[in-house]
Amino acid sequence: MTTDITSEEALAHFGVKGMKWGVRKPDDSGGGSGGPAKLKGKERTDAILNARVRQGARKYAYQNATAEFMVARTAKGQDAAEKSMRKLEKEFYEGEDFKLSKQYTTGEKWVGGVSWAALGAAAVGLLYASAQG
Repeated sequence: MTTDITSEEALAHFGVKGMKWGVRKPDDSGGGSGGPAKLKGKERTDAILNARVRQGARKYAYQNATAEFMVARTAKGQDAAEKSMRKLEKEFYEGEDFKLSKQYTTGEKWVGGVSWAALGAAAVGLLYASAQG
């Protein structure tokens, strides 16, 4: 009972291609790539800017609901206006656009980095000038 093993049979790959050593996939992944794909470049910038526009519209609607609450004369009118106001407030702070609208676009990150670099260079120049003077 001899078994001849060829080199193709001896070398077997039991992992996931591209997976790091010692990292386990979650059990509930189902073989998929995980969560939704991250947006990059123009798609990400467009998503952030669109989220900001939607959040601006929600803020405007919330301000109008607050004004209606302030002007309501009856208790029934105030209750209805407050219900509307609380609903809009929840949509504003708990919607998926809230976090996205707080993120910076690539251009904003670049401008911020350049600004901080220029500020740092100016501070170093001032320190150097004061030390020389």
